[in-house]
Amino acid sequence: MKRLILASTSPRRHKMMKKLGVPYEIVPSNYVEDNGLGLAPEELVTHLALGKAREVADRHPDAVVIGADCLVFVDGRVCGKPKNDDDHYDMLSALSGRRQTILTGMAIIGEERTVIDVTRTFVDWREVTPEERRAYVAGGEGRGMAGGYTLLGQASIFVKNVEGDFNSAIGLSTYRLSQRLREYGFRVL
Repeated sequence: MKRLILASTSPRRHKMMKKLGVPYEIVPSNYVEDNGLGLAPEELVTHLALGKAREVADRHPDAVVIGADCLVFVDGRVCGKPKNDDDHYDMLSALSGRRQTILTGMAIIGEERTVIDVTRTFVDWREVTPEERRAYVAGGEGRGMAGGYTLLGQASIFVKNVEGDFNSAIGLSTYRLSQRLREYGFRVL
């Protein structure tokens, strides 16, 4: 049987992979993310996903490796992971009352080929009060998350509407991944 590796330690991606019913391993990528490369949004998320997958694939050439990266964009500005509480608050302020674009890049490397995919999801937030922003930052939920929040947690009360692939917006498009894994000969479910 072919080895399948998820190059991520994200608990959300791990849960999503389990839904596919395909045996896999988790191997963390040592790739260093850089959101300041000056690339267009879709190019940036695919570049980062490919970097993560390639780093692990180089160490495990016998496996099919999945890398993913998810970023939030508002008015063309990338909102990565908050650097500190002040950055987190400022990020939430920029997102308040706005439509955001969540892009998730996915790269699959193995069997002498590479597949790259991008999904786009739009999220509309209501106006979030300064008190709510401070409370959310203090609670710590959005630390280490693109955009400084997760749709699965308390920030869901800020969301008025989601258009597109919800699973992709939380880290990995299970629909697209299942299609791609079938192309590699994996039996999904």
